[in-house]
Order: sequence, then C-alpha cells, then structure tokens
Amino acid sequence: MNQLIEALAKTKLFKGLTIGEIEDLFKRSRPVLQKFARDEYIAHATETCDYLMLLLSGEVVTYMEDKEGKILQLETIKSPDVLASAVLFSTDAVLPVDIVAKTDCRILFIRKDKILDYCQRNEKFLKNLLCDMGDRLLFLAKKLHELTFGTLRSRIAKYIVQHAKEDEFILPVSKEELARFFAVPRPSVSRVFMQFEREGILIQNGRKIKILDRSSLEKLSEKLGDDYSYGEL
Repeated sequence: MNQLIEALAKTKLFKGLTIGEIEDLFKRSRPVLQKFARDEYIAHATETCDYLMLLLSGEVVTYMEDKEGKILQLETIKSPDVLASAVLFSTDAVLPVDIVAKTDCRILFIRKDKILDYCQRNEKFLKNLLCDMGDRLLFLAKKLHELTFGTLRSRIAKYIVQHAKEDEFILPVSKEELARFFAVPRPSVSRVFMQFEREGILIQNGRKIKILDRSSLEKLSEKLGDDYSYGEL
C-alpha cells in the first residue's frame, strides 16, 4: 500500500472509508505534501485558508497574539489530525491563529474546491469533516469558558490534577509555556505556585512537583467543571 494512502487512512477524516475510496480522493485532488522543520511557521494568522491541512506526522502548536505581543497558546495537535477544518468554509476563510511546527512534521494540503467536490461524492467523508468541525467548535467553546470564568489558581490546579498520576511528578512543560497557554505573564504563574507552597498544597523544585494536599487542588479544579480537560501543551 502507498505509504501516503496508509497515513491518510489513520486520520479521522477518512474513518470508515475503504482504501479504494481514499485513493479515489487522492487521484482527484492532487494534494501537495510539504515538510516543515521544528519551530517553522506553517501558516500565519490572517492568511486566507484555501486548503485543508492534514497533519500526517509530527506535532504542531497553535497561537494567538495581540498587537502588544501577548501570546495565547491554544493547543498542541499531534498527528494524525486535521488542521483548520472549521475555517475552510467560513465566510472570510481567514486563519485566526498561527500554526507552528513543534517537531519536524509532514502536512498534506488539499484544495478547498477538491474537498467540496469529494463531500458531494462521499457521504462518509462529509460526515467525518462535519464531525471534525463540530469538535473544533466545542474545543473553542470550552477554552472560552475556561478563560472567562476560571481563575488562574483554578486553571493551574486543574492542569496539575489532570497530569499528576502520582503525588510526585515532573511538570510536563515549563512555567513559561504554562503562561503562554493560560495567556498570562510568567510571574503570575510563578506566584500561584508559590502560593500553593505557602498554603502547604505542594512543594516544587524546578519542574519537580510533590503534591501534599491533593484534595485542595481538586476543590479548586472543580470550579472549571468536570467536562473540561487540558490536553498536552
């Protein structure tokens, strides 16, 4: 089997489709495969989105940045996955985020008109695309809820509870990355960790964390609701 077709078959966009159906789309669409190095920009905010992007290998990060340089890291996306599906058929079709390669990655670009043509030809493909669009909108709604209603203490507590399988663990990311993810200055993140230490909730040594009072963290995290989950940054 063609390695590219095999990679496409693993994406949720092609769930339930036969190899023959995937090959049919591939022949009709003539997609473009591009490789990106770590930290390379794949797409910039405000660019017109004329292509559906399929992340076949590697990881990417999405960011928003305001005019003053304040950065909000939205999420890390691992392959195989679809990028910017909700933007493709929007009125303006303009990307709201920067997409940056977190690792070396390969991305397949399929033209918008080819995607529309295949949606008309294959109902399973259409349903998969609509499902992905819905998932993206739900993720953004949850992100908006967390940024609007959650305090920084509750957000950091939620992050720790979800990533600490044991009471002693290594913080998966730096405080700088947490600050970007929570859209706050780095000192604000450091202050919350120091508050947790003073309150006897945890002990920290760099990225090494020892939880002393998990119940307090869980109570704080409950303010965001049980259905909110932080993926990998």
